Amino acid sequence: MEFGGPDGMADDSRAQQAGSPESRLKAELEAANNRVSQLYTMASLGRLLAGVVHEINTPIGSIFSNNEVMVRSLEKILGLLREAEAASAPPPAKALQLLETIQSLAAVDKIACERISSVIRSLKMCSRVDEADLKKVDIHDILRDALKLSATQFRGRVAVETEFGDVPEVECFPHLLSQVFINLLINAGQAIEGEGKVTVRTRLEEDEVCVSISDTGGGI
Repeated sequence: MEFGGPDGMADDSRAQQAGSPESRLKAELEAANNRVSQLYTMASLGRLLAGVVHEINTPIGSIFSNNEVMVRSLEKILGLLREAEAASAPPPAKALQLLETIQSLAAVDKIACERISSVIRSLKMCSRVDEADLKKVDIHDILRDALKLSATQFRGRVAVETEFGDVPEVECFPHLLSQVFINLLINAGQAIEGEGKVTVRTRLEEDEVCVSISDTGGGI
């Protein structure tokens, strides 16, 4: 019969401890906590995406509606110009009015397209998971993009106020920091029942850049 030395006994002890009910329970609790954390992240992402979809759908609907009016207006203008040409008359005033309407709708469509482009830029900035290296960035740029995306959750109900101080660039993982800010902002907005305000502040304390996000909600 062979007996293990001190090292072998220690290994056996660790193996028994790893297989004990307490260690198994601890491992199961950690796994459950990880699953809950993942589900919470997915739920936050789902709410954010729903808000972004709404934010994009609204201007797209405006563009489609304006396009229909513009097409009908162009058809009317074409008919009026043909009638004027057949009668050797100058272009009628109605045609000029329709052209002004089309010009106005085109300006509205440009604003709608800029709004869509702005949301997409912010979404791309906040989802750059390929940025694996630390970078020096302006934290206010990250906050503005996070505000633009998270505000879709409570626009019209919750006012957003920013008080940005004079702070230097910070070294961070931009996409991870952005996700933290988005989650905090969404939570702040959801903590407010009815109307309220979310305030985002930045300041420099000694050598540290501080960011605070507060809301007028009742809290937990």
